[in-house]
Amino acid sequence: MELRLSGLAYLLLITCVTAQFDCPLNWVEYNQRCYKFTFYPTLTFLQATGACQADGASLVSVDDDAENAFISTWLDENVVDKNIRFYTSGMDIAGSYRWEGDGVILLNGGGHWVTDIDSRKKATQTQIVYEFDPLTSTFQWGWAARMKRLPYICEISQAESYRINEAARDFTYGTSTLDESVVEKGPKIIQEPESILIIRGSPTIHIECAADGIPNPTYYWYKNFGTANQTIVDQSTSDRYTITNGRLTMAHPDLEFDPGDYQCVIENKFGSILSNPVRIIAGFLSEFSNEPQGTVNGYQYQGTVINCNTPAYNPEVLFSWYKTDTRYFVRPRLNPHMFISRNGKLYFSELQPSDHGQYYCVVTLTAPAGQRVASQQRPMETSLGIGLTVTSENANEYGPLIHNDFPAAFPSPPMRGRDLRLECFAYGKLPMYYTWDREEYGLPANVSYEDAKRVMIIHDVKLEDSGNYVCHVKRGERASASKNIFVAIEAEPYFMYPLKDQHLDKGSSVSWRCQAIAVPIATYAWFKNSKPVESVPDDIEVRGNVLVIHQADKRHEGMYQCLAKNSHGLTYSNAQLRTLNFKPTFSKHPLKTTVATQGGNLTIVCSPEGAPYPIITWLKDGGQLSVTQGGVGRLMQLPNGYLLINDLTQSDAGVYTCEASNDLGKDSSSATIYVTSRTTLVKTPTNQLVLVNNTAFFYCQASYDQTRHDLAYVWYFYDRRIDLDTEPHFTVGTRDTFHGLYIRYAQYTHQGIYKCIAQTPQDASSASAYLTVYGPPGEPAGVYAKNINNDRSIDLKWTAGLTHGSSILQYRIEYLNVYDMVWRVYKDNIDIADTILTDGPSKYGYTVDNLSPGTQYSFRVTAYNINGYGEPSVPSKFYAIPAAAPVDAVQGVGGGGGSVGELRVQWEKLPIGQHGGPGLHYKVYWRKKDNIYGKWLVSDPPVSGEKEEFITIIEHQNYYIEYEVKVGVVNDLGAGPNSSVVVIFSAEDMPLATPANVNGQELNATAADIFWDPCPDDREHMKGRVLGYQVNYWLEGQTYKDAMFSRHLGQADYGRIIGLDENADYWVNAQVYNTAGLGPKSEDARVSTWASPPFLYPEYVNVTSRDGSSINVWWRGISTTILEEALRGYKLHYWESSQDMNTAQEVVVGKVTHAVIPNVERGITYSLRLMGYNYGGDGAKSPTVYFTLGGQLQGVDLYTTEILARGFTTRMSLTLMVTSLIITWFL
Repeated sequence: MELRLSGLAYLLLITCVTAQFDCPLNWVEYNQRCYKFTFYPTLTFLQATGACQADGASLVSVDDDAENAFISTWLDENVVDKNIRFYTSGMDIAGSYRWEGDGVILLNGGGHWVTDIDSRKKATQTQIVYEFDPLTSTFQWGWAARMKRLPYICEISQAESYRINEAARDFTYGTSTLDESVVEKGPKIIQEPESILIIRGSPTIHIECAADGIPNPTYYWYKNFGTANQTIVDQSTSDRYTITNGRLTMAHPDLEFDPGDYQCVIENKFGSILSNPVRIIAGFLSEFSNEPQGTVNGYQYQGTVINCNTPAYNPEVLFSWYKTDTRYFVRPRLNPHMFISRNGKLYFSELQPSDHGQYYCVVTLTAPAGQRVASQQRPMETSLGIGLTVTSENANEYGPLIHNDFPAAFPSPPMRGRDLRLECFAYGKLPMYYTWDREEYGLPANVSYEDAKRVMIIHDVKLEDSGNYVCHVKRGERASASKNIFVAIEAEPYFMYPLKDQHLDKGSSVSWRCQAIAVPIATYAWFKNSKPVESVPDDIEVRGNVLVIHQADKRHEGMYQCLAKNSHGLTYSNAQLRTLNFKPTFSKHPLKTTVATQGGNLTIVCSPEGAPYPIITWLKDGGQLSVTQGGVGRLMQLPNGYLLINDLTQSDAGVYTCEASNDLGKDSSSATIYVTSRTTLVKTPTNQLVLVNNTAFFYCQASYDQTRHDLAYVWYFYDRRIDLDTEPHFTVGTRDTFHGLYIRYAQYTHQGIYKCIAQTPQDASSASAYLTVYGPPGEPAGVYAKNINNDRSIDLKWTAGLTHGSSILQYRIEYLNVYDMVWRVYKDNIDIADTILTDGPSKYGYTVDNLSPGTQYSFRVTAYNINGYGEPSVPSKFYAIPAAAPVDAVQGVGGGGGSVGELRVQWEKLPIGQHGGPGLHYKVYWRKKDNIYGKWLVSDPPVSGEKEEFITIIEHQNYYIEYEVKVGVVNDLGAGPNSSVVVIFSAEDMPLATPANVNGQELNATAADIFWDPCPDDREHMKGRVLGYQVNYWLEGQTYKDAMFSRHLGQADYGRIIGLDENADYWVNAQVYNTAGLGPKSEDARVSTWASPPFLYPEYVNVTSRDGSSINVWWRGISTTILEEALRGYKLHYWESSQDMNTAQEVVVGKVTHAVIPNVERGITYSLRLMGYNYGGDGAKSPTVYFTLGGQLQGVDLYTTEILARGFTTRMSLTLMVTSLIITWFL
């Protein structure tokens, strides 16, 4: 059965043919297997997996009842706190239970589950753990979420337990040097290429890979590698292509020929490897349809949405909207009742009359995360206008009602390592307040909010960020709504524990296991020297993610890669395999003369190199010692070959010889052991190398007279004593039976000299060693401006920081200006070759251009090597770009409106960082549009730099005509650029037109429709343009001063007035209006309202099943009084109970007491309310009745009962069936 991934971390496991070993110290032996029960530190599932695999082991797999009984009994006897749980390798993969440690599928688990196992939360609790069951008083199997920090159990076969204590082999093994940096080895990738999006007119592009190796590797690029269309890409293919080391450069990319999959092959004498494939993508954005989209009709104070009928595109687009023209882009920050979703739609939480108008959707082509766009000018398209009409309604307390589109997650599916955007939007009266939560675990730490918290962004999302996220919306003290979305993070394959280079004895067998974290689960393939590996009987076995090599020899040497692939992508992990075959040698690790203490203990280290691994024999003074590996006594030969002597006496002094032999020969090394009465160090610290944030260990083992003294170890960092009680990075412990000091989460500040002192009341012995910490580069030093150029650029210069063990490859430059104090990236991934200066070693520089004059900038630089980006440099001092005339034009120029005789111009004021110098002001230019060759009129005096509006007086007869306007920026040092020319209208005058033929029609008891002939919408009649119509109305018997009014936006021929008295007569008239005011009133007209709608509601509603898609509804009818209009019939409103009543569908019938509701879906619970209706409107609604396709439901509590319409399906519970029968019987 195929494995379904749940975010498990994996490690390469190597199995070699070897002798039987006892279980190591702190491991428990059972049935030829070794177990380690780790209580502290507690780890997540992924971390626990890695901790076990670091020893070559795995989380425990329980394969039979006897093994379970052993583990359960050990936990019962040794665990004091019965509330703690222990991780195993068991997990739920799409409903199938599986032990990941050995790949065995768990069929049922027998009686090993805890009693309340049915309470498991299947969505999140996917890992099998051991937990205490109080009903059985023993540890049984339970469930836990993978992100919980818990103790764990590791397991390894006793035959393979040598891995735990085996000395690590590297490329120096079998050579004469200890310096791995000078030893020949195969290529290893240090920089993977990146996909790129090209569009028409893209400039020269490049994709690049880089690798280490000795000798230096050679690079080849292929298109469609491994397919029938495989093509090598170089200058022989096209003179547009250039390869420089690992960089492939393409001049003038061809949208038809160049797109495709590209892969880099890297090769030296030891073999070749493949880079991860990348894709050159041809981006496109089609035009919007030229068919107008229908008008969206909405009601004031209600919510609505406008769809953007997005044209075809590849690969992704961003959305924006504007109203009327590009001067009025929708900005939800300024208009909080609007919201633009990543789905492209424009939402309104409650409509206002000012929302009436034409809206335009703008889409811009972009690239997804992890891809570059090879153009500064991205394609953009704008839709035809989409009308939105807003019909007047009375204000009401409405919402919050979370829209059915939300909560929503973008991208979908959400991907590990990218930013996850969660959106929420509700209809309702403002203000509304949004908050977010995640059930059970709380929100991740790396979140930020946008758009009044309607948007929550989880940065660099991780697999453990999966969960049930809840959006809460609150209005006032009582009105609220909540809705959840389950977010399942997916991931393209990646290796938490990549393949390790293997240095094998000739003739040994090895199992190479490669497993990646991937959601969905990854499939695997193996490659050797860039070619697929196939199974060969009795030689090589390929079993999915496991590669087995039998009797390894020179034929098997080379570069191996494991490919992990899922629907989101693929990745490689590579390593080199060497076979070794040489006789033992002590040339690099001879025995050391040692002074030990009488009464103490001594371990003599014997570490020869040899392949096959040699057999160890011990001699003293030329005679063979009677010790055997694993034997017990005062003298013992340990499993790793070391010699342990307990309770030393003077007779133990002498010359000891370690003799190592294999089938190719033998070698020996001797050293003299002196026994003295003083304390001595028999295992001293040696220089260590550790990756930052990892753990280092210094040995320090003393021999002393244990019968007469106590011993204490004291550690110093340089001359400062290390306080082990207060300094969390340091702790003492043992490794390979030797005492020592652990430096946990080592930092660069921990690099230096460490001294160990072994001290008794009588004497002491000490030794020192140096710790080197490597990792990302140190911060660059001395960032300063070498030159401030006249073209608004600065030549930055800096000195490289510490490399921390690996060469610097790239730099990042950031800047901050004095006005907003926010660090922004100027440029990322600057190749070191582009920064090298010739004026001294370790001196680098780069020119930062396009800076604003009159602004002060500070800069900082960050270096990158194969271990990542380091810390940024100390910021430079602030450098002032010489003041000059402004270089940026103002944005958002527009205007119009105001009082008659005015021309109003508006713009967005220039940010202070773009002023260029002191004394900023604006010059506003205007002229009539029909006078394009006429002289521009200019504001005098200029407008203050703090202003965003200018009003000038024009002649009265120039009302509502087009003017060309532009705005220029000027400071004390000169004039900057003018804005683009924009056409606006002067202010309107009062309308002259009057609506004609005003009349009315009753709608119901409280509303009426008023009709009129529209006014001509031209300058002559309107002195501008029609903004809308106003209907004035007052009760007969009152005067005009008592009149109320209702306004209706846009050019219309009718309007609805609501909130009228029942069975009453009104006088009405109408006026047209524009931005200047109201025109003359029309003649008065009379309109009446109907009498009341029905007071009573239908009773005794009964629902029965009719057929496979409809139901019958019966009720007792109602009667009306003289105060009500005569009954016309009945309306049935029904909707899914999980939805809002606003989604109800309607069935209308006459004066009958039976109706059929069609198209009822199986498995859904519906709500139903009935009402009578007449000319006065809809009457009172009956109480809610619940039904399914099976008929009426009784006593339903939607908040506590998960009934959800199972009554008519075979999934109905027995309880519900019995209840239904009882109810039917009594009815």
